[in-house]
Amino acid sequence: MVPEEIRRKRDALAGAPDQVNWCDDDDLNGENMEGAGPGGWLNVFGWYVVGTIGGSGNAIVVGVDDPAVYYAGHDWYGGDDVVNFQDFGGSGAHLVSSTFRNWDGTERVVERLKAEWVEVPYTAEGVRQSLFPLASSIDDFRERAEEIGALIDKID
Repeated sequence: MVPEEIRRKRDALAGAPDQVNWCDDDDLNGENMEGAGPGGWLNVFGWYVVGTIGGSGNAIVVGVDDPAVYYAGHDWYGGDDVVNFQDFGGSGAHLVSSTFRNWDGTERVVERLKAEWVEVPYTAEGVRQSLFPLASSIDDFRERAEEIGALIDKID
């Protein structure tokens, strides 16, 4: 069962930025049920998926007792006793540019944020360490929606 505080936070976040598919009540339950990734692995420690990123399965995450808004990869969790995650907040994170040729022959440059893969124990502290902070609060997230949307484009 998803706590009412999480539903309130989801409602306050919904609508910004565009890349996020905000969970309705059914999706909120489904994304956070046991075995669902990443929600089923996160809510054991009080974190909940409130939105997913455009079909990738990666997620926007909030906690009951934490005002911040976080990003979590769908494939970072699921090991029995470890979490393997990309440390986007670490000192080794960097932008990588790639050039792609479109079907019409034009080129486009895409920048992606790359980071080292880190392994930590699947504990409350390990899960907390794996979450990448996007904003210090819901208000901060909404105020910086365009900037956060651009960041999501680079990490997802």
